[in-house]
Amino acid sequence: MKKTTIISFASFALFSLSTFARAAETISGIPTVVNGTTIMVSGKTIQLYGIKGPKGYVACTWKSKRTMNCAKLATAGLKDITIASTVICRRQNNKTYVCKADGFDLAYGLIHAGWALPTANAPKNYFAKRDNARINKRGLWRAIGNTGQVVALQIK
Repeated sequence: MKKTTIISFASFALFSLSTFARAAETISGIPTVVNGTTIMVSGKTIQLYGIKGPKGYVACTWKSKRTMNCAKLATAGLKDITIASTVICRRQNNKTYVCKADGFDLAYGLIHAGWALPTANAPKNYFAKRDNARINKRGLWRAIGNTGQVVALQIK
Protein backbone atom coordinates (compact mmCIF):
# COMPACT_ATOMS: atom_id res chain seq x y z
CA MET A 1 0.00 0.00 0.00
CA LYS A 2 2.80 2.40 0.94
CA LYS A 3 4.64 1.74 -2.33
CA THR A 4 1.49 2.42 -4.40
CA THR A 5 0.86 5.69 -2.54
CA ILE A 6 4.44 6.87 -3.11
CA ILE A 7 4.31 6.00 -6.83
CA SER A 8 0.92 7.72 -7.20
CA PHE A 9 2.19 10.83 -5.42
CA ALA A 10 5.37 10.89 -7.55
CA SER A 11 3.33 10.53 -10.75
CA PHE A 12 1.02 13.34 -9.66
CA ALA A 13 3.98 15.59 -8.80
CA LEU A 14 5.63 14.99 -12.19
CA PHE A 15 2.34 15.59 -14.01
CA SER A 16 1.79 18.81 -12.06
CA LEU A 17 5.30 20.08 -12.81
CA SER A 18 4.99 19.32 -16.54
CA THR A 19 1.58 21.02 -16.67
CA PHE A 20 3.01 24.07 -14.87
CA ALA A 21 5.99 24.19 -17.24
CA ARG A 22 3.68 24.10 -20.26
CA ALA A 23 1.41 26.77 -18.78
CA ALA A 24 4.37 29.08 -18.16
CA GLU A 25 5.88 28.61 -21.63
CA THR A 26 6.93 31.81 -23.36
CA ILE A 27 7.87 32.33 -26.98
CA SER A 28 9.33 35.50 -28.41
CA GLY A 29 10.34 36.71 -31.83
CA ILE A 30 9.26 38.62 -34.90
CA PRO A 31 5.68 37.60 -35.74
CA THR A 32 4.25 36.61 -39.09
CA VAL A 33 0.51 37.25 -39.21
CA VAL A 34 -1.54 34.24 -40.33
CA ASN A 35 -5.03 35.71 -39.92
CA GLY A 36 -6.84 38.20 -37.69
CA THR A 37 -6.33 36.16 -34.50
CA THR A 38 -3.28 33.99 -35.28
CA ILE A 39 0.46 34.64 -35.64
CA MET A 40 3.57 32.54 -36.22
CA VAL A 41 6.48 33.16 -33.84
CA SER A 42 9.74 31.22 -33.97
CA GLY A 43 8.07 28.56 -36.14
CA LYS A 44 5.11 28.04 -33.78
CA THR A 45 1.50 28.85 -34.63
CA ILE A 46 0.08 31.07 -31.89
CA GLN A 47 -3.66 31.59 -31.40
CA LEU A 48 -4.30 34.77 -29.40
CA TYR A 49 -6.08 34.18 -26.11
CA GLY A 50 -9.52 35.57 -25.40
CA ILE A 51 -10.57 36.68 -28.88
CA LYS A 52 -12.43 35.50 -31.95
CA GLY A 53 -12.61 37.15 -35.33
CA PRO A 54 -13.82 36.69 -38.89
CA LYS A 55 -12.41 33.67 -40.74
CA GLY A 56 -12.34 32.92 -44.47
CA TYR A 57 -14.43 35.25 -46.59
CA VAL A 58 -16.72 37.54 -44.62
CA ALA A 59 -18.43 40.15 -46.78
CA CYS A 60 -18.57 43.57 -45.18
CA THR A 61 -20.41 46.46 -46.76
CA TRP A 62 -19.50 49.94 -45.62
CA LYS A 63 -21.55 53.11 -45.66
CA SER A 64 -20.02 53.93 -49.06
CA LYS A 65 -21.64 50.69 -50.38
CA ARG A 66 -18.16 49.24 -50.95
CA THR A 67 -17.93 45.53 -50.08
CA MET A 68 -14.68 44.10 -48.74
CA ASN A 69 -13.54 40.95 -46.96
CA CYS A 70 -13.61 41.70 -43.21
CA ALA A 71 -11.33 38.73 -42.46
CA LYS A 72 -8.62 40.35 -44.60
CA LEU A 73 -9.19 43.69 -42.91
CA ALA A 74 -8.86 42.06 -39.46
CA THR A 75 -5.63 40.41 -40.64
CA ALA A 76 -4.36 43.81 -41.79
CA GLY A 77 -5.27 45.20 -38.35
CA LEU A 78 -3.10 42.59 -36.64
CA LYS A 79 -0.26 43.30 -39.08
CA ASP A 80 -0.56 46.99 -38.25
CA ILE A 81 -0.11 46.50 -34.50
CA THR A 82 2.76 44.02 -34.86
CA ILE A 83 4.80 45.69 -37.60
CA ALA A 84 8.49 46.10 -36.72
CA SER A 85 7.88 44.60 -33.27
CA THR A 86 9.18 41.65 -31.34
CA VAL A 87 6.36 39.88 -29.54
CA ILE A 88 6.48 37.97 -26.30
CA CYS A 89 3.79 35.31 -25.98
CA ARG A 90 2.96 33.50 -22.75
CA ARG A 91 0.97 30.27 -22.92
CA GLN A 92 -2.45 30.77 -21.36
CA ASN A 93 -3.80 27.24 -21.84
CA ASN A 94 -3.30 24.30 -24.22
CA LYS A 95 -4.30 26.25 -27.31
CA THR A 96 -3.85 29.97 -26.75
CA TYR A 97 -1.30 32.58 -25.76
CA VAL A 98 -1.35 36.13 -24.41
CA CYS A 99 0.96 38.07 -26.71
CA LYS A 100 2.39 41.53 -26.27
CA ALA A 101 4.34 43.77 -28.61
CA ASP A 102 6.34 46.39 -26.73
CA GLY A 103 4.15 45.67 -23.68
CA PHE A 104 0.91 46.16 -25.66
CA ASP A 105 -1.64 43.30 -25.49
CA LEU A 106 -2.37 42.34 -29.11
CA ALA A 107 -5.83 40.86 -28.42
CA TYR A 108 -6.87 43.97 -26.49
CA GLY A 109 -5.68 46.14 -29.38
CA LEU A 110 -7.69 44.16 -31.91
CA ILE A 111 -10.82 44.47 -29.77
CA HIS A 112 -10.20 48.22 -29.42
CA ALA A 113 -9.95 48.59 -33.20
CA GLY A 114 -13.12 46.54 -33.66
CA TRP A 115 -11.42 43.68 -35.56
CA ALA A 116 -11.97 41.02 -32.88
CA LEU A 117 -14.46 40.16 -30.16
CA PRO A 118 -13.79 38.72 -26.70
CA THR A 119 -14.53 35.05 -26.09
CA ALA A 120 -16.60 33.99 -23.08
CA ASN A 121 -13.45 33.30 -21.01
CA ALA A 122 -11.70 36.58 -21.88
CA PRO A 123 -10.55 39.02 -19.20
CA LYS A 124 -13.21 41.51 -18.06
CA ASN A 125 -11.37 44.51 -19.50
CA TYR A 126 -11.77 42.97 -22.98
CA PHE A 127 -15.57 43.28 -22.65
CA ALA A 128 -15.39 46.94 -21.65
CA LYS A 129 -13.13 47.58 -24.65
CA ARG A 130 -15.60 45.71 -26.90
CA ASP A 131 -18.43 47.92 -25.68
CA ASN A 132 -16.33 51.00 -26.45
CA ALA A 133 -15.61 49.73 -30.00
CA ARG A 134 -19.34 49.03 -30.49
CA ILE A 135 -20.41 52.48 -29.27
CA ASN A 136 -17.82 54.15 -31.50
CA LYS A 137 -18.61 51.84 -34.46
CA ARG A 138 -15.05 50.72 -35.11
CA GLY A 139 -14.12 47.86 -37.45
CA LEU A 140 -16.64 45.02 -37.49
CA TRP A 141 -19.12 47.22 -35.61
CA ARG A 142 -19.37 49.59 -38.59
CA ALA A 143 -19.68 47.03 -41.40
CA ILE A 144 -22.92 45.40 -42.52
CA GLY A 145 -22.86 41.72 -43.56
CA ASN A 146 -24.89 39.71 -46.06
CA THR A 147 -27.68 39.26 -43.50
CA GLY A 148 -28.15 43.02 -43.13
CA GLN A 149 -26.78 42.80 -39.58
CA VAL A 150 -23.68 44.44 -38.19
CA VAL A 151 -20.84 41.99 -38.92
CA ALA A 152 -19.64 41.90 -35.30
CA LEU A 153 -22.96 40.33 -34.31
CA GLN A 154 -22.42 37.50 -36.82
CA ILE A 155 -19.02 36.34 -35.51
CA LYS A 156 -19.38 32.99 -33.76
